[in-house]
Amino acid sequence: TPSKFDFFYGEKNGLYIIRLSSYMNLSGVPLLEAVRFFDINVREELIVAHDDIDLAKGRVKLRFNGGSGGHRGIESCIVSLETHEFFRLKFGIGRPEAVTPREYVLQRFGVEELNLLKESFIIASRGLEIFFAGGKEKAMTFINSQGKL
Repeated sequence: TPSKFDFFYGEKNGLYIIRLSSYMNLSGVPLLEAVRFFDINVREELIVAHDDIDLAKGRVKLRFNGGSGGHRGIESCIVSLETHEFFRLKFGIGRPEAVTPREYVLQRFGVEELNLLKESFIIASRGLEIFFAGGKEKAMTFINSQGKL
């Protein structure tokens, strides 16, 4: 659903999926707008999904708290929210060999990467079901073990 802010959203059963429409490096501003608009408890209810160059391709990781790890979008979120205490759902894209990280993150995914991402999304979606059923720790264990409990 389009909104008057720099994000799009969908809602089902009280769960909002929010897609920011700003530049990645400025993610924090529209995220803060969404948090305020939907009255989201950042520490308990917010999960920011993002790519992670330091995580192997196809890996997925859920963690709470921490720094930006050099991810400028996450840094923007931390600055705008004035806290680093929120959940991050990281999708590994691996570190590039022949190009700079800046060029690498802007490239399109190939077939192999898309297949790995599809598997990651399946694990993440199952883990998020656990998370929103009240099992945050169990969800982190499930996701971080790549779907094994």
